Amino acid sequence: MATILSIGIVLSVLLLICLVWQIRTVMHLVRIDSVRNCFVHTMIHELKRPVGTLKICVSSLENPRMASSESDRRAIISECRQAINNLSTYFSRLRDIAFNESDQIPLDLSSCHLRPIVDDVISKPAVPSWKKVEFRCNIPQEAEIVCDRMHLSQMIMNLVENAIKYSGECVVIDIDFSTDGDVASISVSDNGNGISETDSRKIFEKFYRSPKAVQSGEPGVGLGLAYMKLLAEAHGGTVSVSSREGRGSTFSIRIPQS
Repeated sequence: MATILSIGIVLSVLLLICLVWQIRTVMHLVRIDSVRNCFVHTMIHELKRPVGTLKICVSSLENPRMASSESDRRAIISECRQAINNLSTYFSRLRDIAFNESDQIPLDLSSCHLRPIVDDVISKPAVPSWKKVEFRCNIPQEAEIVCDRMHLSQMIMNLVENAIKYSGECVVIDIDFSTDGDVASISVSDNGNGISETDSRKIFEKFYRSPKAVQSGEPGVGLGLAYMKLLAEAHGGTVSVSSREGRGSTFSIRIPQS
């Protein structure tokens, strides 16, 4: 009788474990499906913006009254170029984020002067008319770094755009460079909204957007920081964040130089 009872207890425990495991699996699949649907809807919304801009620009070029002067045509062409750059950026991020491992991302490494890269980045971001943005670039002209120039530019651009988006009316962005042995470090600091400690642990995950970021209505698909982390790791480096809510954030990119 004791043997039968023991076997019954063991089987009951096994059945309970299987039931719990099945429930966890179902909940995980539901979460994945929810993330997928959210990503698809957000990406469709994000892609509509540059496509809509291109349609408006093309219509404007076809209308002689709206493109009556050379300055008007240049402005419209500039808008078209910006929309195409946005599309290209989305597709590049999706392409690279699809790699399972960071070492699968092809890199074109070379020694570059860092200041021209940063100067080019800070000349491009779109700034809302109601915001005032001040850049303080503390990088010497002679500073050099071994990296993939295009990917490093995209990493810095992502941080600059986030600093502008998640901030108040007056934005101050500091960009610094330092070396520690054979490791080069680039930091981007802002006086924006800051990030909670809980969100700081998750913001580099694919498709993660904090509740405050979602509530703000700012566009995004939760790929920017995950993409930046992937590119940093492809360089053999790391990316980290130091932030306090309401006090701004500092993101640091560290890239080995040997």
